Amino acid sequence: MKQEMRLAVLDLGSNSVRMEIYQILADGYYESICQEKRLVRLSERMGKEKTLKVIPIQRTLEALKEFKKILENNQVDEVRALATEAVRRAANRKEFLRQVRQETGFSFRIITGKEEAAYDCRGVAFSLHVNDYVMIDTGGGSVELALVRKGKMQHAVSLPLGSVILSEKWQLNGRMTAEQCFNVMLDVSQAFQKVAWLQQGRGLPIVMLGGANRMLGRIHMLKNHPTRKSLHNYTIFTRDIFQMFRRIIMTDIEERKAIPGMETERADIIIGGITPLVVLLLDLESEKTIVCLEGLRMGVFQEFYQELKEKNFFYFLY
Repeated sequence: MKQEMRLAVLDLGSNSVRMEIYQILADGYYESICQEKRLVRLSERMGKEKTLKVIPIQRTLEALKEFKKILENNQVDEVRALATEAVRRAANRKEFLRQVRQETGFSFRIITGKEEAAYDCRGVAFSLHVNDYVMIDTGGGSVELALVRKGKMQHAVSLPLGSVILSEKWQLNGRMTAEQCFNVMLDVSQAFQKVAWLQQGRGLPIVMLGGANRMLGRIHMLKNHPTRKSLHNYTIFTRDIFQMFRRIIMTDIEERKAIPGMETERADIIIGGITPLVVLLLDLESEKTIVCLEGLRMGVFQEFYQELKEKNFFYFLY
């Protein structure tokens, strides 16, 4: 009887492609043994025609070829490869996925925004002890929102308000003008107002996922709790989020890069990345946010783990 399984989860987003490898033993023990991330900006300059461009595609293929070598070295048994917003809205997605399959061997499944939110919430449920909250996952191409009550996802939606999308649309890479600030916040607020169920989350804490939101948490933690070791389950009060937002929008890109905790490769899209969070906090009058480091990949892993239980892979009884 096989004593070990290794699962790789690939998450191809608009800004980055990530891979995590999990080792699962027959006694039920598991751990993450490898985490990889490459910033590929797949959605860069997709434009109104919504086509993936040659250079971002090449960056993505190079990253996936690197991942392929890592998988082979780790003797992975199964791969679950998911593609999100950039691919699902691309007019040339079929051609792109065919090229990926031919050059790397990876077969990506395009998931819907609601599926993405459901995986996110599954990851949150596994890793945080919070029952009632609004989840926001801000990626490069989209924002996933979900309302969770008693640990169960009640509603979910995906909106094309990601960090790359907003940054390109409103040219947010430099110091913001008052007009830019007004326009991008109004844009996001109007999109949120169309989500009828969202006001049911008024006053609830916001659980935040996604690279830009995590980076905001890291910036706050380094300044206020520099000896803390983990960003996971880190709480930031809304007033501090607003203060950080004011500080960041008043900087140019070079000043932004100098902020402790800022990833230089995200400095040009950070404003677009955190604006949806700021607008959500304003709309729902929430008092605090909670950083969660587990989302889609953990949700996919938990789904796979449950499948192994149903196949009697584990030798202990539940």
